[in-house]
Amino acid sequence: MDTNFNTGPWLVQPTLNTVSRQDESVHLEPKTMQVLVHLAERAGEVVPKECLISAVWTDTFVTDDVLTRAISGLRRVFCDDAKAPQVIQTIPKGGYRLIAPILPVEAQSRPIRSLIVLPFVNGSPDPDADYLSDGITECLNNVLSFFPQLKVVARSTAFRYKGTNLDPAAIGRELGVGAVVTGRAVLWCGNVSVQAELVDPATGNQAWGHRWTRPCADLLSLPEDLAREIAENLKVQLSGEQQRLLTHRPTSQPEAYQLFLKARYLYHQGTEESVRAAIRAYEQAVEIDADYALAFAGLADCHSFLSCELDYGAIPPRVSEPVAEAAARRSLELDDRLAAGHSALACILKNYHWDWDSSEREYRQAISLNPNYSRAHDSYAGLLAALGRFDEALAQIESAHDIDPFSVAINTDFGYINYLTRDYTRAVNRLRLTLELRPDYIPARTLLSFVLERTGAREEAAEEYERALALTRGKEIPMAVLGRVLSAGHHDQLRRGIEQLHGCANRRYVPACWFAALYTRLGENDQAFRWMEKAWKERSNWLIYLCVDPLFDDLRSDARFQDLAQRVGLPPFRTTAMRAAAQKQVRT
Repeated sequence: MDTNFNTGPWLVQPTLNTVSRQDESVHLEPKTMQVLVHLAERAGEVVPKECLISAVWTDTFVTDDVLTRAISGLRRVFCDDAKAPQVIQTIPKGGYRLIAPILPVEAQSRPIRSLIVLPFVNGSPDPDADYLSDGITECLNNVLSFFPQLKVVARSTAFRYKGTNLDPAAIGRELGVGAVVTGRAVLWCGNVSVQAELVDPATGNQAWGHRWTRPCADLLSLPEDLAREIAENLKVQLSGEQQRLLTHRPTSQPEAYQLFLKARYLYHQGTEESVRAAIRAYEQAVEIDADYALAFAGLADCHSFLSCELDYGAIPPRVSEPVAEAAARRSLELDDRLAAGHSALACILKNYHWDWDSSEREYRQAISLNPNYSRAHDSYAGLLAALGRFDEALAQIESAHDIDPFSVAINTDFGYINYLTRDYTRAVNRLRLTLELRPDYIPARTLLSFVLERTGAREEAAEEYERALALTRGKEIPMAVLGRVLSAGHHDQLRRGIEQLHGCANRRYVPACWFAALYTRLGENDQAFRWMEKAWKERSNWLIYLCVDPLFDDLRSDARFQDLAQRVGLPPFRTTAMRAAAQKQVRT
């Protein structure tokens, strides 16, 4: 028996002389493995000692003690007790019997259409090496997501399980996926050792496992090597283009690749400081390799993130977005098959240029290149919602949610689109579910306050506002998040909010849109339009929702609103249609 097989939770790989389970792997002496294989070939039967000795030690005379030591070694590996055996039973004066069930790996094979790559464990003593284990996880996830035959759970949902020590099979069953990838990465003396396993959620058995040890300089090809072996074990039939992707190296420079991994790690921390550090790492990466398309796409994402006035608002869009656009276009000049580059450019065309048609083309291209790219689905949903194409927007946000069900950002965006459609019941339900995932997520709690107020539940709305406000105290939070919270208050709180924003403006950039939001809430329309005009000059992406956000319902009859909507590029017929829809909602 040369084929791999499972015995209980253990995967036995005779050709590699290894026995492994989850993140634990043991190398057996070849003769000890042969003893195990002979027992497995006659599983359930008593195999006499002399038969085992003659089959394994064919050219050497050995005593029973040698066989006894081999059996003892197997029991240590399987944590088996000779007095109460679960794997190998001793038959007095007879021999040995393998009593654990044996299941050939081939017998388990079935079409696998979905999987999750759980965060690889940092096995290094240095916690700063987290960037490596996280980076390998994300790169592997990205490579696998290019296979349309597989639905790959997105990074943010997978990383929800980081450090939880939950059973991988249980996680797989919770998410309803067909396979779970786990692993461990260890950085030592200029080398990296990576062990990866494939777990079957239905049985908890390990279907495949492998270990790689290579110099850090050879780390570049590791995600593709991992993806290839996983695809082979899942029996995924790869097209010629997918085979090309597995041989394509985004960079040939090891130092640039490690900087890229550090940049991704920093970006996902999501603070202004960490994103600025990610920008520096990306810039160093492209200095080393000026043809590193993926690093340019990441650089575009960072600059867009900091200037997005709905999410962060740290840098004026007119300062940051041109830099982001140059990086996005450079990434596509280098590799026009890069979904991340198309998605980054689409976001800039939507938020900064207000070029709806070009933005939509880029989103569609990104999704066609990588159907598992949840971020593209999510951001495209925002574009469709801004244009009043709500059925299409809901379809896209549902696709994003299917790929990344535990992303608090996607769940909040889902609730926001429900709010834009005036489906307040669904919006409240979605936002409450989001807060179950992460109770301290301020954007979801603030939006919930807005929606509850719309339903007439003013006391509940006030409670959610106070909770959101409490989360901001004593913390450095993005201006966009602070603006959201302050604009959710009642009359006196809105007045204090305006004063607070003016105080902040003495120290840093404050997007004009949040002054406009507070004055709109106060019903002071002249001041609201004054600040909305400033937001237009800043190219604020807050304005793209002018024709659909209930916040502006009371302004839509004002000629200044129509003029502003047209200058943002919202077609008049869509503006008129959305005004009629809003009036209908108010009447009903």
